[in-house]
Amino acid sequence: MTEKLIDELSSFIVDGIYGFQRSLYQTVPLEILSNTSMIFSTTPTIHNKYFNYVYQALIKQNDDTIIEKFQSLRSYGDHGTMCLLNSIATTSLMFNLKLDTEITNFETIDTYTESIVKQLNDMIPNIKQELCKILDHECSGKDISPDDDLVDIFNFEVNYTN
Repeated sequence: MTEKLIDELSSFIVDGIYGFQRSLYQTVPLEILSNTSMIFSTTPTIHNKYFNYVYQALIKQNDDTIIEKFQSLRSYGDHGTMCLLNSIATTSLMFNLKLDTEITNFETIDTYTESIVKQLNDMIPNIKQELCKILDHECSGKDISPDDDLVDIFNFEVNYTN
């Protein structure tokens, strides 16, 4: 596994979480967005929809941005597309749910995204460490192919405990 792969994956994950959070701020009422237990119940559902879309786009080869990103990621090592997708999906959800609503500034979209960016920047070393653990293996088995069924494969559920 190369350092370049870990850097690219962590950057992709941080950018994804940033975009996800920015979209949430624009679409979800602040009473929900600032409520940790509500975020724990809604975030996995949204992640499932997004990553199932990505999976199906990789099968159908119908989203140039996704195809190019995964081709680029695959060029850094021996991990398959499915392995990389699972690593991204798992790590994205894990660190999205680590954002602390207690220190997030919900006043405006700018203050919100600034506080999210600060938290994400502080998490980058931990994101990289988690990716190193997840990707510490040799990939084997079948990878994504155009013959795969167009089914939803991601079904994350998270229980919130206070």
